[in-house]
Amino acid sequence: GMNIFRGSLENVYERALNCSRFFQLSHFFRVCGDRLFLNHDCINRFYEILKRDEGIDFITNVSGKIPKGVTTELISTDLLIRYQKKINKLEKEHLTSIFYKNLEHINHRVYKESNVIRNLMDLTVDTKEDIARFNNYRTLIKKDFLNISLEDLMELKSKHEA
Repeated sequence: GMNIFRGSLENVYERALNCSRFFQLSHFFRVCGDRLFLNHDCINRFYEILKRDEGIDFITNVSGKIPKGVTTELISTDLLIRYQKKINKLEKEHLTSIFYKNLEHINHRVYKESNVIRNLMDLTVDTKEDIARFNNYRTLIKKDFLNISLEDLMELKSKHEA
């Protein structure tokens, strides 16, 4: 079987903290349900950074040059603990927003994707239109669509809209 954790429906921050404690995690990757295209290369790079600096608390690829929906974040459980008493109502739902506001106080790295420009495409799936767009991409992709690279997705979009 598979171990699962269920937590608060109203407080994502608390759920993430309790889950990381339950599984005794020092760090975890944040993967949101509306992100169907995981950036596997980025996850591997973050893991390599963490292996070199286990004291790091937060790694992100949010640098203003990535499409919506491919944000990748690695978060330490210690960071969640340090900020749990400081979060407001909005930050209970938006787990990492407090960290972006306080980067100067956090041991962090910003991984910059190469040759990626924000808003070339929106890869989140939140609406019926998003589902239709996702299904369109899925039918155009000739290989495993869950393991396609960000560069391949951008190339597919440019060819399809040309």
